[in-house]
This record gives sequence, structure tokens and C-alpha cells, in this order.
Amino acid sequence: VEWLLKHRTDYGRIDILYGARRPSDLLYADDLVRWQQAPGVHLRITVDAGDNDWFGEVGAVTHLIPRIGLDPARTLAVLCGPEVMMRFTVLSLQQEGMATSSIYLHIVFAAIWLGGLLTLILCRRQLENGRIAAVIVRYSTLALICFVVVGISGVVGADVRIGTWGNLLTPYGILVLVKVVALGALGIFCIFQRR
Repeated sequence: VEWLLKHRTDYGRIDILYGARRPSDLLYADDLVRWQQAPGVHLRITVDAGDNDWFGEVGAVTHLIPRIGLDPARTLAVLCGPEVMMRFTVLSLQQEGMATSSIYLHIVFAAIWLGGLLTLILCRRQLENGRIAAVIVRYSTLALICFVVVGISGVVGADVRIGTWGNLLTPYGILVLVKVVALGALGIFCIFQRR
């Protein structure tokens, strides 16, 4: 949140949805007041169970999501909290039209790609010379599939988050461009290695 406020001109509306079990569990009271007063920041606070002194929202943080009127193509959601809350929040974001499945594909296939490569590196001495060649050929096919899925899911995710060509000059847009160039260079390197 602090980073977003320091780079306020790079972003549109900022919605902060903050939930706690009880009013006494709310943390960062001074920050909450400051965030609420920041221009273009909309802070919504809810608790699972209010007390006699609580006059705010009562309910899970997920019930706040439909109220903010998010534009799925121009929204980036950052979650922090217990795993069960994040799971239900992802479901609520999906109901609002946000693309969350591409990030799962991206992470899983990148992990398979990198995990396979690390396994090859760590096990290369245990495999006989003829056997390592067969394993590399099999891994190469798996790596190609992972490369394609990571590339496509990355493009889909970037397109959803960037939206317009002009946004390629934002810090996130520049990061995307660097990743595209790095992935392309890696792909070209792999093509020459497969021959």
C-alpha cells in the first residue's frame, strides 16, 4: 500500500478491502486513517463479528468485492491473509470476471520447467552417458510444452493487467517487456540446443 501511495500517479483508483475477526483485531489504526484520507483511495473495513461500539460493516471481506465495481481488465488484486480467506477471495474475484486461472497455469508450468531442469542438473552424474541423453530428450519435450504454456499464460495475464499499449511504459509494463525479451532469448537458445 505504501508503495502504491508513493507512486500514486501510476495508478487509477485504489480499493483497500480490510477484514478482521473483531474490531479489536484491526491493526495499523494510524495507517488506516492516513490511507482513508489519501486521494483516490477507497478503504472499506469489515469485521466478522462486531461489538456494541462497532458501527461499520459486518461480514467476510469477500462480501465487499461486488460493491467496488471493479473493471476486470484493468484491475490487479493483491491478497494478504490466511489461506482460507485468500481462497474464497479468489473465487469472489473470479465471479466478478477477473482472470485468475492464467496465473495458476503460469506458476505450475514454470515450476515444472525449472524443477525438471534442476533435477537434470542434480542427477546428471548418477545417470550413465547413454541414459542422460534419453532423459534430456524427454525433458526437452516437457520443457517445450512448459515454455509454450508459460508464454501464453504470461501474455494473457499481461494483457489483462496492461490493457493498452500506452501502459507498456509503466513500471509493470517495462517488467513485462523485459520478461518477453528474456523468454524469447531463452526460446531461441533452446531451439539451437535441441538441434
